[in-house]
Order: sequence, then C-alpha cells, then structure tokens
Amino acid sequence: MKKQELMTVPSPKDMKYLFIRFENEKNNEKGEFLIETSKFIEGKASLNAYFLNLCLIILIMGLTLIIPLLLFPTFYSIKTNTISDLGVYLNNPQGAPIFNAGILITGVLQIPFTMKIYQMIEKGDSKLAKITQLFSLIGALGFIIVGIFPSNIRIPHLLGAFMVFFGYFIIANIDWIILIRKRKRNEEIKENTGHLGIFYIIFNLIAIQFGISLYLSIFYPIYSYGIFSSSLWEWIFFLAIMSWSVVYFINYNKTRLFKSKILNPFFILNKKSRSPLVH
Repeated sequence: MKKQELMTVPSPKDMKYLFIRFENEKNNEKGEFLIETSKFIEGKASLNAYFLNLCLIILIMGLTLIIPLLLFPTFYSIKTNTISDLGVYLNNPQGAPIFNAGILITGVLQIPFTMKIYQMIEKGDSKLAKITQLFSLIGALGFIIVGIFPSNIRIPHLLGAFMVFFGYFIIANIDWIILIRKRKRNEEIKENTGHLGIFYIIFNLIAIQFGISLYLSIFYPIYSYGIFSSSLWEWIFFLAIMSWSVVYFINYNKTRLFKSKILNPFFILNKKSRSPLVH
C-alpha cells in the first residue's frame, strides 16, 4: 500500500513566515528556511534572507533591462536613449510592461534590503544611520514611482527618477562615512572593506560626470553628445548604484557570508530551533 500524505492547512501563526522548502536527495530529509515577515521588512531577519533578497534584486533588474532592450522595435543606443525609454509604451509596446513591472518590483524589494543596511550601520553612528534610512526609503519609493509612471508622464516620472539617483547617491556616501568610523573600532570590518575607498572614489566621479552631462543637456544641449551624453552617463551611474548595493553588502559581511556557506542556495538549518544558523 502507498503511504498516504496528510495535507495540513497553514495556521495563522505559520502565515507570519515566508517559507523556502527543500528536500535532501541523499537521505530524503526535508528542511525549511523560515523568515518572519515583519522582521524581514524591518531588516532584522537573518543575513541569509537578505542575501537571497539581493540575488533576487539582481536577477529581476537584469531581466528588466535586458528583455525590454531585446524587444525594443528600433535601434536602441545608450548614447541617445535614456533608460526610461524602455518603459514608454509608444516606443516599446512589448517591452514596456516588463520594464515598468520590473522597476516597481525592484523598488518593493529594495525596502527590506535597505532596512538591513540600516541595521548593519546603526551602531556606527545612529544619527547618520537614520538619515540613511530616510534616503533609502526615498530611493526605494522612487523606483516604485518610476515603475508606475513612464517617462511620457513627465512630472511624476522625473520626481521618481530624481529620488532614485539623488537618494542612493546620499545613501552611498553616508554609509561610507559610517563605515570609516566603524573600521577604526572593528578589525574584521577594516580587513573586509579596506579596498572600498577606490570604489567610492570611482562612484563619486561617475556621479559628478552624470551631473555635468545632465547640466549640459539642459542648458547647453549642443555639447551634450558623445562622451558627454547625459543618456550614456545615466546608464553608467545607474549601474554604479546597483553595483554599490552588491559591493557594500558582500564586503561588509564577507566573513559571515563565507562562514555560513551562504553561497549555497539551500541553507542547512538547525532543526530544533527551526531557524537559520546565522543571524
């Protein structure tokens, strides 16, 4: 006779958690990766949860840019076309829904991730960390606004784009100031982040060049082409912002990430406590 499997209905308590279930092929044991939803949104869940969140952001953002680019009906040039051109239905009828949905989802996923960044740096300087938290939420909200309003709906779209670029520029620089202060007191952080200074110099040079090219495109459009194209530097600065999230998070938590074997997508759990081993 075949062994019957009992179907269980999730209790209200279970609904508090996000589940990732997996089965071990060697001994057929089942495991669960539990994330308490409220703690996840507040940035207080395990490190594993936010590494998965970061991977999901990278995956969705990559597909959000690549698929609409491939579906763009005419020639698309990063020197003449802005990123937001991918989301205009008249310009890109097939790719625009994918682009707008992807940007919106990215904004939603950025909220718990940026809250985790706040939790990471809060002990370094609580006042600056609160400013970072504010601009993190502004940047995430900017993504959501850009996803809802394509660039042909000009005013709200420009507001959202400004919130993204300016918000994440402020976040990155404040986080670097806090990190410098924490490095003086923590040898592990100092060892993991010693090379990040070069990244921040490049990041800020890109931001300055983007600002110059944007100024030229508005007031002296005759000079806004080629290497000074605002569209080109918008792409470069946007990719720098996304890179910052990856570089900062991974380098800051390098030791803990490798100790937890977090690069394995299926985490080994403490079955007694039903919680991830690394917090």
